[in-house]
Amino acid sequence: MIPVRRKLVSLIKRPHMAIQKYFRMLILKEILPLYNENYDECWGYVSYKDKTVLDLGADYGSTAYYFLKKGAIKVIAVEGDKSFSLRLAQNYGKNSRVVCILKWISCSKDIEELVKLYPSDIVKVDIEGAEIYIAEVPSEVLLSVKEWLIETHTEEIYNELSKLFLSLGFKVYAIDYGIKGVFRILLCESN
Repeated sequence: MIPVRRKLVSLIKRPHMAIQKYFRMLILKEILPLYNENYDECWGYVSYKDKTVLDLGADYGSTAYYFLKKGAIKVIAVEGDKSFSLRLAQNYGKNSRVVCILKWISCSKDIEELVKLYPSDIVKVDIEGAEIYIAEVPSEVLLSVKEWLIETHTEEIYNELSKLFLSLGFKVYAIDYGIKGVFRILLCESN
């Protein structure tokens, strides 16, 4: 009941914003970001044009929508939450440019297998702390991807992954995103 009340209050206080949001969703068929995130500020630091993206933590397809809109030719959308994964499949089930996968990332082997099975130009990682498993992925697997975008949730994970990618010869950039629960986003580009 509370979400309905919040939506009604929002509709009353900011009708123009609510109308715009539902116009984009219902008429334009856009798949909007969760929590009103700005994906240009979060993921907009690389070119997606003509690239394949392995999207770890794809929610219901909002990031896949963003990557396709930015020119990606294919998105491998991996989501572990069953309700999000169902919506992901509903949103993209007939779209040959998006491969929907229900998979919870619970160890480094999961990431390793996905990278090997779905060769990609970019790996985007937003898996709520499980990004630490990247530290145990074999170097040759990490090096097989040219660009990594990793949402880190703690300073310790950020530091460990930064050091790892620097030791592999990647250029590493820190992006302060300013959303609760996110420490920094790492952009790692191979030379």
